[in-house]
Parts: sequence; structure tokens; C-alpha cells
Amino acid sequence: LAGEVLDPAGPGIAERIQAAQFVSAHAAAMDWQAEANRRDLPTHARQTCQRLARQLMALTTAQLGGLCRLKAERRKERAEAARAAEQARRRAERETDERFKAGAADVKAMIAGFERTGRELARADRAALKAAREGGLDGDLAGDFGGDFAGAFEDGFEDGFAETAGFARAMDAAGPSPAPGSAGGCAEASASPGSAGPRPLGAGVPEPPDDPAPPLNRRQRRALARLRRKRRREGVG
Repeated sequence: LAGEVLDPAGPGIAERIQAAQFVSAHAAAMDWQAEANRRDLPTHARQTCQRLARQLMALTTAQLGGLCRLKAERRKERAEAARAAEQARRRAERETDERFKAGAADVKAMIAGFERTGRELARADRAALKAAREGGLDGDLAGDFGGDFAGAFEDGFEDGFAETAGFARAMDAAGPSPAPGSAGGCAEASASPGSAGPRPLGAGVPEPPDDPAPPLNRRQRRALARLRRKRRREGVG
């Protein structure tokens, strides 16, 4: 037991000091007991040696009990630390498994989405090919349109862009919409309810003049004013 207590790798400095005291007290008790066993000692000397040996043995027993308790506490602490480490490891493994499962579910959902999109594109491709063949297109054009969905998508995008551009040009040709307080707005508001009907785009919008005069800057306005004053003076003279 003393060898277990004196393990250099086990206890700390306090435990080592107590272990050294225990070993010293135990050795002293053994020495006093051996001295008390001598036959040539007087009676009072033998009694003194036996009393010291008993006291040292009692001290040794107390120190041994304390060391055993310390050893048990250390063992319990190590067991608790190992249990906590095991729980932390299991918790980390569980969290890793959950993250892996979540990532796998996301990947499966993404793959399913890709497959669904591919099926939809293939279905649209077949429908476009069927419509092209039913529309009377020649074989080469129908084959190209039905076999290349990307080209069909680009053609549809170009058609939509052309339609949007045509609508924008029509809006530009119609001119700006009349303000609520403008003449066009008043004319539309004063129209009778019975005359309401389909009207062409841009109806009620005042037509701009054919050749609108550009605005004059400050220098041009001053020159025009001087010219007018000069003409008035010449006319008066």
C-alpha cells in the first residue's frame, strides 16, 4: 500500500510530503519496536520504547488513512474527468452525425431538384418538338428546335426582348401621359360617361409643336433685348 501511495506519477506535492512522513514514522516505529525487543534493556527503558513505538504506529495509521482517503479522492476525480471527457466525445460525435445527416439531406434535396428540373426541361423540349412538327416546320428546323433546348430558350428570350422593345417604342411614340391638372386630363374628366369607349393609345395628349424654339440663354436674351430697343429707337426717330 505504501508503494501505491508513493507513486511518483500519481499524487501531488502535498500527498508526497504526507507519504514521506508516513514512511519515516513507520520506519521509526519499527526501530523503537526492535529496540523494545532487546533482552538487555531495563524494564523502564523497554516500556519507554514500546510506548514510543505504539505512538508512532498510531501516527502511521492516521497518516495511512489520510493517504488512502486522498488516493480515493484522486481516483474519483480521475474517473469523473474521464466520464466527462467520454460524454463530451459522444456529444461531439452526435453533433457531427447530425451535421452530416443535415448535409446529406441538403445534397439529396439539391440532387432531387436538379433531376426534377432536368425532367421538366426534357418535357418542355419534347413539347416544343411536337409543337414544331405539328406547326408544319421542316425537319431540320424542327429537329434543331426540339433537340437543343438552350437554343430554343435563347430564341424565346430574343422574342420576348423584341416584344418588350416594341412596347417601349410604342410608349415613346405615344408621348408622356397628361398630368392630373393639365388640359388633357381636364378634357378626359369633362367627357360624358356615355361617350366612354375604346380610345387609341395617346388620345387626349396635346401634340407638340412641329418646330419648337430652343430656349435662349442669358447672353442671347440680352442681345435680343438690345435689338428690340434699337428697333424702337429707329422707329421713333
